Amino acid sequence: MAKLYSVALSKLIEDLKLETVYMPQDPQEIMIKTVDINRPGLQLCGFYDYFDGSRIQLFGLGEFAYMEKYTPVYAIRISARNFGMVNGIKAVPLYSVFCI
Repeated sequence: MAKLYSVALSKLIEDLKLETVYMPQDPQEIMIKTVDINRPGLQLCGFYDYFDGSRIQLFGLGEFAYMEKYTPVYAIRISARNFGMVNGIKAVPLYSVFCI
């Protein structure tokens, strides 16, 4: 049986001198367990069939160009809290998502 190997995301960031755009938690706690990556161009368009969330999501020039060209007027966050707005992001409670 093949030996499973993992590496902390912080090690990859440091070794490859990567720029962090968004980090959901401490990169020392995020373990990379696959060599596969995903360029999420289709996901930016709303297509999530066959999406593997365990892969590293790598944004290239194409993804950044798409985001600059098709920037939404506002963002919506699905939340356990009630309706509101924080930093220009509308919060919509989970119980009302079906209305969107």
